[in-house]
Amino acid sequence: MKKTWIIVLVVVLSVAVILTLTGCGKKPAEEPAKEVPATAAPATPKPTEAPKEPEKPAEPAEPAEPAAPAYAASVEEIKGLIAGEQYYDAAKAIVVCREKWTESASECDALWQQIKDALADKRPETGETERTFAYQGGNIVSISSDSGDIDLTVTSRGGHGSARYYVREGETVNFYVPCYSFDVDYTKGDIWFDDEIGFGEFGESASYPDGLQFRYMEFPSWVLFHFAEGNPEVQNIADRIVPAL
Repeated sequence: MKKTWIIVLVVVLSVAVILTLTGCGKKPAEEPAKEVPATAAPATPKPTEAPKEPEKPAEPAEPAEPAAPAYAASVEEIKGLIAGEQYYDAAKAIVVCREKWTESASECDALWQQIKDALADKRPETGETERTFAYQGGNIVSISSDSGDIDLTVTSRGGHGSARYYVREGETVNFYVPCYSFDVDYTKGDIWFDDEIGFGEFGESASYPDGLQFRYMEFPSWVLFHFAEGNPEVQNIADRIVPAL
């Protein structure tokens, strides 16, 4: 009996050993849980936006007020400029005064005359002011004006020189020129400020379109320029009546 139990015990132990070696009898390892991909929630549809109203075009900006003109001085300020002998600035202010303060136009005109009188003696004398001709010549040119003072230059087209003349209103200048062809340029003005400024921006400059042309001949020629309103009147006087200068 004892032997039988021993045999049974040996068999049980052998079976246990076999099960251990073969991995039988173990609780199988749990497989890791598979991740279930998250299902994206359906997008919530955006509410339909109402169509935008077309933008209104920008309203044009109101035009800025024009800047006050330079030298837009009052009559009293102009008088101050004249008292300080700032004649050129005063003349600029008078031009604006005539346009801006029409009710004061007559007073502005009186101030203009005041400047003209103050500078009258500073004008060049009627006559020749510059000359670069090599010799005098025998042709005579006369210049007269009853419409402002005249600053006139005759320039040889052949490069032989030039001469410049000043004529006061109401006066006449006679001068000799050689037998050349000349360009004639002049400025007419009311107020001569000084030799540097001349008539300034208040003068009217122009050129005599035909110029002058003197040919060699037995008798000299005599040309008269008379300045009235507008372009000068020009006369070509016949021979033999040339005045003695």
